[in-house]
Amino acid sequence: MKRTVLAGVTLAALVSATAVAAAEVSTGWDFVAFGGGSRGYFSGNDKVLLGTESRNAYVVGLGVMFRPNPDFGFELDVRYAEKGGQGSVDVTDYSKPNQGPNYVGSGTTKLGYVEIPIVMAGHLATGDRTYLRGYAGPSINVLTQAEFEGQLGGVPVSGYDIKDALQSIDYNIVIGASFVYDVQSVSFWVDGRWSIGLNSISDTAASHDIKNNSLEWVLGVGLPLARE
Repeated sequence: MKRTVLAGVTLAALVSATAVAAAEVSTGWDFVAFGGGSRGYFSGNDKVLLGTESRNAYVVGLGVMFRPNPDFGFELDVRYAEKGGQGSVDVTDYSKPNQGPNYVGSGTTKLGYVEIPIVMAGHLATGDRTYLRGYAGPSINVLTQAEFEGQLGGVPVSGYDIKDALQSIDYNIVIGASFVYDVQSVSFWVDGRWSIGLNSISDTAASHDIKNNSLEWVLGVGLPLARE
């Protein structure tokens, strides 16, 4: 009896191992449309110029996924993401002898970017129809809008354009992961990524250290363009 049970367990383990080994990520091209939320925040010694706290916003975009083999692939996106920050703001010019005039307040800095990330991904099959992706790569982000609203020095400010004070291009490193449910005719994506600013976004005469960062999470739907 014990031998029969042992043989059955061994056979079941072998079948299970074979099934897992047989699971493989499909190769080819996919077109993916997605949308979701973003949380932008500033880092750097001078982040108080634009806001010390994070800001919640949104992100939408389109992407092309290419998997030359089951183990790795590439991704090219065009995304629109709102970023920025909020909270305490201090834009006082402390370089002057009298350290003024004093501009201390609070508000929200709203930044809009067209993001173009190009990343390399690794794949891990978790079932016949599901797999995980881990990826990283650079992203070139083009500033499309920048405004501040709140109050400074006790004076209300609404829709104040600050685009001229910021770099038009922001360079990021993107690190992220996805869970994909793929039924061949369509796929469903859950994706989260961290965009880390590499350069200061300040573009003023003074040398300010303000880096732009964001966490982005989206849901997506993919359509196969070509499958091997």
